[in-house]
Amino acid sequence: MRTTVFFLLGIVTLLLFGNSRPAIDITDEQAVINSIQGEWIGYESIAGEYRHIKLKFSDDGYEGWLQTTGSTDNPEWAEMPNETGLFSMSAVQQYSNGAGKFRTIRFTILGSCCGDNSLTAWTLSHLISYDEAKELLVGGRQAMTKN
Repeated sequence: MRTTVFFLLGIVTLLLFGNSRPAIDITDEQAVINSIQGEWIGYESIAGEYRHIKLKFSDDGYEGWLQTTGSTDNPEWAEMPNETGLFSMSAVQQYSNGAGKFRTIRFTILGSCCGDNSLTAWTLSHLISYDEAKELLVGGRQAMTKN
């Protein structure tokens, strides 16, 4: 009986604390940039179609893939990205309902300046944001998954 109680307490403790990640201070831009390094996959729904997004962040650069399908299943990703470039973070912003803070991410293609940008980079800049509670979001709603 006593062993069972300790075993159950251990399981509960592991569930409560084992899966929690340390909170990232959204006001610390470098901490946010460090937390998003790696590969992320997500999608958004548009009138029965799904726009799938795959991003790889490395330092201040990114590789991005966009693909539209009729399913939420991950598509077969092309070997080469649709876009390669640099990204930067906006200042911290507050949601209009006061329910938290976020940063938008600006994607630019390599070698561009003065607003000369591709449709893919423009689309990513308007879709992807960093939320203090959910990390990367697509369209401000759908959480992306880190691989």
